[in-house]
Amino acid sequence: MEYFARIFDGLDHFELIQVGQFYAETLFNLLTLHMTVFFGYLALVYFVGSRLSRSQAIWISILYSWFSVGMIAGAFTQAFGIFELTLKLTGLSDYGQFFFMPSLLLVSWLYSIYFMYSCRRSGLTGADT
Repeated sequence: MEYFARIFDGLDHFELIQVGQFYAETLFNLLTLHMTVFFGYLALVYFVGSRLSRSQAIWISILYSWFSVGMIAGAFTQAFGIFELTLKLTGLSDYGQFFFMPSLLLVSWLYSIYFMYSCRRSGLTGADT
């Protein structure tokens, strides 16, 4: 925490607000990118998941997981920056509101991996209905 506090010491109030806007914009861009890939992965799983070979499903899931974990880590980093700025500007320290979105991304990633497993196990796809 001291690392961020030292970086923000030389900035005035308006510069801190501008940095906060940058953090928030980056966080929402990460959310948008993650949700785009998330829904693409769910559509792939739903329509062709059971027709993929085991190695194809594993490699697609590894690539998706690699991408998702990077986005989740970036979201946690941005949320922590927003938390530090809020603490510096207002003196309030409420972790919950800042880490809700990155936690939601983490849960969505875990759910999508489970969805791949359950679709492949059941053998049914959206093309079968």
